[in-house]
Amino acid sequence: MSAKSVNNKMFDRFSIVHAGLGVWAGSKGFGLIPVLIGHTVWEIFEAHAKKAAPGAFYPFASPDDLSNSVGDTLAMLLGWSFSLNDVLKDDPLVGETNPLRLILAPQEGEK
Repeated sequence: MSAKSVNNKMFDRFSIVHAGLGVWAGSKGFGLIPVLIGHTVWEIFEAHAKKAAPGAFYPFASPDDLSNSVGDTLAMLLGWSFSLNDVLKDDPLVGETNPLRLILAPQEGEK
């Protein structure tokens, strides 16, 4: 595999995955700040994982350009903004802060 970056465009085929995760995060009530922090942590982890074990976790283990990381974050925020539907708890910046409750507990109206 070449060391040349294949993730060198702001938006690529993986942007839809980031947007989908943003939709999920917004539908679960995550606020803007937890979404930004979580996604930033993910981008840092991803960069380190690609260096530490190339090919073990990703089909293309080449590093992401800064523009691609920014594009991934924008895609996540776009997906998040489309799925809010008034599920945020009192504050759109913070929203729900208990990740386990968000992941494991049913939404209002669900059983």
